[in-house]
Amino acid sequence: MCIRDSQQRLAARQSMLSGLILPGILLLAALLIPPLPALVGGELSLGQYIWIPVRALLSLGLLVVLVIQLPRLMRLASTTAVAFDRLQVVTPVIGPWYFRRQMREFINLLALLLAAGVPAQEAVALAIPAPNSEVRRRINAMVDGLAEGAGFADALARIEGINQQAVAMAASGEGAGKLDIMLQHYSVLETELTRRQERQLTTGLPRVVYLVVAIWVGWQMVAGAVS
Repeated sequence: MCIRDSQQRLAARQSMLSGLILPGILLLAALLIPPLPALVGGELSLGQYIWIPVRALLSLGLLVVLVIQLPRLMRLASTTAVAFDRLQVVTPVIGPWYFRRQMREFINLLALLLAAGVPAQEAVALAIPAPNSEVRRRINAMVDGLAEGAGFADALARIEGINQQAVAMAASGEGAGKLDIMLQHYSVLETELTRRQERQLTTGLPRVVYLVVAIWVGWQMVAGAVS
C-alpha cells in the first residue's frame, strides 16, 4: 500500500509539473519580450536585459519558498502555531479536505490497533495525529467520551466535523462485533476519495496558474499600451 501510494504521489507530482510547463513558458515570454525593443534600441545593456527576468524569477522563487515554509515558520512560536493549526482546519475548501485526510489516517491507524487487540480507549490515544493541535483537540472529545463510558460510535460522533459515514460504519461494526474491519473498510473508501481529490488538484492547479499568468500578461500589455 505504501509503495503504491508513493508511486501515485510521484505520478501526480509529475503530471502537475508537466501541466506547469506552458504557464512557465508564457511567464518567461512575458518577461523577455517587453524589454526587447529597449535592448535593440540601446536603452538597455545586455546585462540589464538579462537581470529583468532573473530578478522577477528570483522574487517569485522566494515567494514560493516562503509559502512552502509557512507551516514550519508559523510553528516556531506556540501562539502562532495554535492559530495556524486552527486555520488549517477551518479555512473554506482546504480546511475540510485537510481535516478529512487527518481523520482518515487516524481511523486507519485506529483500525490496525483494534485489530491487534489494543483496548479502544488506549488505541484512540495512540492513534491521535501529532502534527495539528486543533485535530488533537477535536479527537480528545472522543477520548473523554470513552472515559465516561460511551460506546465507540457515540464517542466517535463527538468529534467536531467528523464524517457521519464514519460514525454509521463504526456503529454497524460495533453492533456486529467487527469494528476493526468496518473501520478499515471506511479507511479504504476515504483513501480512494482522497486520491480522486488529489488528481483533481493536480489537474486544476496548472490551469489556475495559467489563468493567473495570462491575466498578469494581459495587464502588462494594457499598462504598456496606456503608458
